Amino acid sequence: MFRNIPGTKYLFYRRLHVLPLLWVISFYSTFCILSCKNQSKEEHPEYFDAVFNKFDSIRDDKNMAQLDSSFNAFPKPGIVDKAQKYIHKCLFYLQGRNSYLQAMLCADSLVSLLEERKKDPKLAVLYAKAFFLKGDTYVGMLNYDKAFENFVDGKKILMQSRQNDCGLFEYTARIASLHYMQGKYLQAVSYYKELCAEIKTCWQPTFDQFAELQGNLDNIGISYTKAGVYDSAVFYFNLALECIATNEHLFPANKPFMKLARAVVHSNLAEALSNQGKYMEAERLYIESSVITFPQDKLFTMATLMGLADTYIKDNELKKADSLFVLLKPIADSFPFTSTTVSYYKIKTDYYVRIKDINNAFICQQKFIAVKDSLQNRQEQFKNLSLKSEFEVWEQKSANALLQKDNKLKNMYVLIFVGAVILCIVIILLVLQILRRTRKHVNELKELNAKISRRNEDLHKAFISIEQSHNENSRITSIVAHDLLNPISAINNLTHALIKREIADTIKTELEFIKEACTDSINLIKEILHKEKVARDMQNELIDMRKLLEYCVDMLKPKAMEKNQELKLEAGKIMIKLNQQKMWRVISNILNNAIKFSPEYSDISIKLERKNNEVLLSIRDHGIGMPEGLFDENLDMFLEKGRAGTSGEESYGLGLSIANRIIKEHHGRLWYESKQGTGSVFYIELPI
Repeated sequence: MFRNIPGTKYLFYRRLHVLPLLWVISFYSTFCILSCKNQSKEEHPEYFDAVFNKFDSIRDDKNMAQLDSSFNAFPKPGIVDKAQKYIHKCLFYLQGRNSYLQAMLCADSLVSLLEERKKDPKLAVLYAKAFFLKGDTYVGMLNYDKAFENFVDGKKILMQSRQNDCGLFEYTARIASLHYMQGKYLQAVSYYKELCAEIKTCWQPTFDQFAELQGNLDNIGISYTKAGVYDSAVFYFNLALECIATNEHLFPANKPFMKLARAVVHSNLAEALSNQGKYMEAERLYIESSVITFPQDKLFTMATLMGLADTYIKDNELKKADSLFVLLKPIADSFPFTSTTVSYYKIKTDYYVRIKDINNAFICQQKFIAVKDSLQNRQEQFKNLSLKSEFEVWEQKSANALLQKDNKLKNMYVLIFVGAVILCIVIILLVLQILRRTRKHVNELKELNAKISRRNEDLHKAFISIEQSHNENSRITSIVAHDLLNPISAINNLTHALIKREIADTIKTELEFIKEACTDSINLIKEILHKEKVARDMQNELIDMRKLLEYCVDMLKPKAMEKNQELKLEAGKIMIKLNQQKMWRVISNILNNAIKFSPEYSDISIKLERKNNEVLLSIRDHGIGMPEGLFDENLDMFLEKGRAGTSGEESYGLGLSIANRIIKEHHGRLWYESKQGTGSVFYIELPI
């Protein structure tokens, strides 16, 4: 852009100067990415580029009618083509006519056009643009509450759709320009510098990036000029000219733009030089600028010529100043209530004072005061606003409205989640009950074996009894596992269906955890149903251990949060071949014990490292520790009962035994280091 303040894309931000062809520049900044790709039938740049360029060349009502007729002549314009037309019209009414009602109609039409496809990433930037234009129109109508609301809506759309941090420059530009309108020029400078930094961070370069960068360098210079910091203003104007010179060879098709860009910067630079007393150089730049801009924008040219007249008055070239006023009067009469008109009467008053024409000086002074008071009265309320507070309030209102809208749906998902968790707990309890029954049968087998050793004569009879008991146990286990498979599969299918819907990311994440838990439970049941086959043919695959650990930590984090504990994971990417399902059970069992036997507000550290041809996983807690001999007892599948946790959690004494068995299947080893009362460190070593 040439600039984003007085004379920027937004008409009501003007000061002494008015930017020519602002809508051309806004067109490029919004559609460069889209026009670089002739995608499908949604846009036709090969036809409409020429139509819009012709419309941009001369801004009048006749060209508006020609734009409509050219558009209607095309058989099937795409949605992007229609969006471009509404944006061009809206900018025309804002910048060329101050026709806020017509501009609002165009902006509303753009919203309606894109409403049904607002979630399409290709069209999101256009949808956000519609709200920014509505906000611009409300600023012109002095309805600042509505303006802030629409600016925040536009930002929210960009935040939801953007893939990186390069999509919010339009929002930052509004904040900067609003500070300029309030007369807070140095604050505006800081926002324009932030905007330049955003552009440089995402520099590719494209034409819209170049236009934005050079335009905002010019904006910084304008702000410094208004603040009276002329050396800094000249520095940034020269940076803008250097930016044009460095990049214009990249865009040979945009030579008219480059010519106008230089003219605008020259006009602004001339004002700063004039304030420094460098009148001859300022005169040259003013004249060069006005010759280029006059055919495109007479109001901007008027501002340039007023700067030249002011320079003549300062340099005591009063005859030259008088000849300029003859040219400026018709233009000033055409725009009676603008900041440019205020400057016109102020400079003319200074002229009459210099030539000692007191009567005309008094008349011009009265007109200057009348127009100035009219403009100040219209914007007095706005100047007293705290922009930061207003934007924060409207962003909070937007967030609250969204929360209220989604509240009922979220409550339903929470209930489903709680129900699924309860059902999973019931399933786990049933599985544990089966394991207890299995242990009871094993104890019975031990007793039978003891009797067999004492009574060889009863060997055959005892063997038959053991076989019958074992078959009964397997049958019961298979029946229960089979009966559990259907409800868990139903939960899994229901969760999968919910994930496919359009829901909040936080709820979707929780549902994905439920789905993964159901999948793991199904795999466990299948393992019980086919345990002999699985034991013979353990399915190993190449697994990223870091991702597996992250998954375990995410699953157990809610349980740790109940005791205000923090799980700290330190792991690099290490690929190892193993059975992911079984290794997940090992890590979950050990990590679950660490949570269970650690006090509240403590840390649990999980560290994964590679040592030569082995992987070493350590899980360290600051809990109650483990007495000597208890570890070996925990490896015994027939341990009667484990110790209670620090919050009275029940323990079944099976976790370490199961973990040890699985580690041995993977040709690894499990050991620990512990001191009672200070915590434990469990180590798992696996070969690569």
